[in-house]
Amino acid sequence: MTRLKATIAESSGDLEVVGKKAQKRLAKAAARAAKTAEATQSRLPAQAAPPPADDTMSRCALLCQEQRWREAALLCRSMSQKALDEGKPELAAGLQGALRKIEYSLRRQMAAAFIVTVREWLNKEYLLDVGE
Repeated sequence: MTRLKATIAESSGDLEVVGKKAQKRLAKAAARAAKTAEATQSRLPAQAAPPPADDTMSRCALLCQEQRWREAALLCRSMSQKALDEGKPELAAGLQGALRKIEYSLRRQMAAAFIVTVREWLNKEYLLDVGE
């Protein structure tokens, strides 16, 4: 029994040592994290603020959500040409890609409107034929 108590006493002493080492490591890690956070905070204001992004794509997306495909296509075409004139080929390429999708949606909308109109017209013709 005394041997067990001695072993427990030794291991508790080891635990205190490990605990102290762990506390030192945690303190060092916390200091490093604080230093890193402070450096990050000091770098943020020093960096030049990025120029405000052109919100053409967001305006275009808003028009598409409202299903105003023609206005969105016109906006994409005009802004794409403007981007090419200003020497921004990446923006122009993005707008051209969006324009293709918008024109496809515009054609779908026009086809759907045509089908609905023809269906209504055929229903009227059928009613006229049945009435005679």
